Amino acid sequence: MAQRAAPTFVSLCIQHSSLALVYYDYTLTFASEVKYVWQRKIKFMTILYVFCRYSLVANVIYAVAITSPLDKLRYYENYAEEEIAVMQHIGSPRCSVSYVESRTYAVFGGSKLVLLIFGLAGTLVTVLATTTRLRNALSISTVGYQVLCAIFTTFRSIQALIANGDWRTQKHSLMFFIFQQGILYFIFATTFATASLILDYRTYIGSPRLMTARFVLHVRQWEEKHLNTSNYSDPQHSPVWFNNRQDENIFIRAATPEMPDLGEDPVERATRTSRVSII
Repeated sequence: MAQRAAPTFVSLCIQHSSLALVYYDYTLTFASEVKYVWQRKIKFMTILYVFCRYSLVANVIYAVAITSPLDKLRYYENYAEEEIAVMQHIGSPRCSVSYVESRTYAVFGGSKLVLLIFGLAGTLVTVLATTTRLRNALSISTVGYQVLCAIFTTFRSIQALIANGDWRTQKHSLMFFIFQQGILYFIFATTFATASLILDYRTYIGSPRLMTARFVLHVRQWEEKHLNTSNYSDPQHSPVWFNNRQDENIFIRAATPEMPDLGEDPVERATRTSRVSII
């Protein structure tokens, strides 16, 4: 079998630093994970979250493969690289899609055009990860994919913020939160992907999955904090007068339905909320 070049000191430092980062982040978010993921019913989101945490295992396997003196483990390094790359995008239009794809699809109200665009993009990245031998093809396609996700999600978030009125009054709203977290995810993940492309090293930091897992936990935390305490529960802010508390609770559930697992079209939600406030 062909001998692989020994890993450089820089790549080893980055790989072991990524291990420390991933496990340190996991210790910080473990309590939230138990509360917002494992204490709830198993849904499609739960499966995606597990794949987001795949880097906890993948980074260890890859680090052992590149540092092991055993030729057999070094031989399987090629396969480890391919498997880790595939798990970055766990689906295609024919099966499950990644959380980022699903989230973008949801906020556009289930648009078939958005599904087609991101389905093709996700499939392209997966194919490049498993079949191509072109140098840096995976890094380039991943950066392009993340830029595309950021553009679509940011555009829809801005539309929703405009539809809801003054931005200054929406700093604690879900769409402002999604807009903020989306920008942070894009900057964080794209920076590492671009750095790996420029420095020309192979290492797996797991930052996209780390940021996605954090985003899922933050959204569920926001949901528990804000969605269960609607302004309509305060009689002083309610545009409708109710004869009893039961009627008011029914109105609250109709006006602010439970957030779907992947979210919903924010512009449509803003329109529905404005209609309810006119009643």
